[in-house]
Amino acid sequence: MAPNISQTAQLIKVKNNTLMYGDNQAALKIAGNLGASSKTKHIDIQYHAVKEWIRDGKITLKYVTTDNMLADGFTKPLIARKFNTFRSQINVNPALEAIH
Repeated sequence: MAPNISQTAQLIKVKNNTLMYGDNQAALKIAGNLGASSKTKHIDIQYHAVKEWIRDGKITLKYVTTDNMLADGFTKPLIARKFNTFRSQINVNPALEAIH
């Protein structure tokens, strides 16, 4: 999660209160925990940028179920039902429907 966020933040100016969704509860919990623990000391320094952005109010992380993770439509192959739901969520119509 963090490397992608870091790369994106370099390309665009991150505004305050950007809402980011994730379906990995463990990753969200680690990112939201501002302190370090013996279990997270090994985490690469670039991942700590996410903690700083949360602390500074630049981003807010929110959990969503895997079935409702909109980003999956851009990154994973989807079965027909999920693909149709995804396409509807991003307001894209099938080519034949768009013509008529």
